[in-house]
Amino acid sequence: MKRLFFVLVLLALIGGLPYALGRFRPSDHVARCRATYASAPDELFATIADLENWAEWNSAIEGMERQADRDGKQAWLTRGSWGAALTEVETIEPPHKLVTFVDAGSFSGRWIFEVAPFGTGASLTITEEGKVDNAFFRGLMVLMLHDNYESMKTFMTDLGTRLGEQVAPTELR
Repeated sequence: MKRLFFVLVLLALIGGLPYALGRFRPSDHVARCRATYASAPDELFATIADLENWAEWNSAIEGMERQADRDGKQAWLTRGSWGAALTEVETIEPPHKLVTFVDAGSFSGRWIFEVAPFGTGASLTITEEGKVDNAFFRGLMVLMLHDNYESMKTFMTDLGTRLGEQVAPTELR
């Protein structure tokens, strides 16, 4: 009986720790990264805006499935190791700006892609305006040392590989 009590207390602590940590973290966050590319702004933007083919080069994406438009906006079911998330294209202004809204249940937010000329190539700035409503998940992010910048840096590096370039994304804090 003592052993069962100990196991139950241990499980309560294990489950309660992420929740307690998450209660002290804000549900909203903003993170921003930038990288430069030798590719022209038009080519860079066209690759980013081609959501249908993201799974071909974006290592975080396992598949993109087109959904019916929502209020006249493109919608995609994005599949990755985390599961599935609805991705809507909120704004598309070629060749400079693309805004997507992702709803993955416990996580939602916007990714704002801004392409600008840079020397003979282009720069890409990605801003993530994220929200994690669930305190337990926010706590798990702390315990797993989740970095809000990591997804953007991976996207930028994978994009560079797709374009035949090596890039070094920079966190803008």
